[in-house]
Amino acid sequence: MKWSNLIARVAERSGVPRKDTQKVLTALVHETLEALTNDDAVLIRGLGTFETRWRAHRVLRSVSSGEAIRLDGRYVPRFKPSTRLRRILAAQTPQLWQDPAHQAALDVAEGLFKGLKSAVAPREIEGDEELSDIDQLAATTWGAAWAAARQEYISKVPADIRDQRDYLTVVVRKAWALAGSAN
Repeated sequence: MKWSNLIARVAERSGVPRKDTQKVLTALVHETLEALTNDDAVLIRGLGTFETRWRAHRVLRSVSSGEAIRLDGRYVPRFKPSTRLRRILAAQTPQLWQDPAHQAALDVAEGLFKGLKSAVAPREIEGDEELSDIDQLAATTWGAAWAAARQEYISKVPADIRDQRDYLTVVVRKAWALAGSAN
């Protein structure tokens, strides 16, 4: 949301003229900046706490030359969300793992994967590949064993759960990514 949109929406919600709303929001920003530069935290109920933290000096390496670069310590801004904000955002995020049917589907997938053995990835797996690509690699790697595992997964996991998340392929992707990072 842009500054002008924020002013318009706050003015509309509060019934205060836009010009006055802009003055109040500008004052809020200035007071917050002043408080943070004086090492004070600013709590906005329902939103969270703005504060500063000291980040100690550290040494990094230049990618191009390999030379050590020393970064001085400095203050950095930090925002700590309120419980209310965290709850609102969590409610917007599907928490499929809390559903017993999804837990059961994951258990089925993990059991089937253990039956396949060989967690060695056919190539370097980062863990962010598309599930369809992982499914094809698994079919190439295990052939008929993968087809049998896929068929058993389909028979044991309801279609509505499979439509939301393909746990069998998710388990394979995770195992291969972990195996790749261990090498």
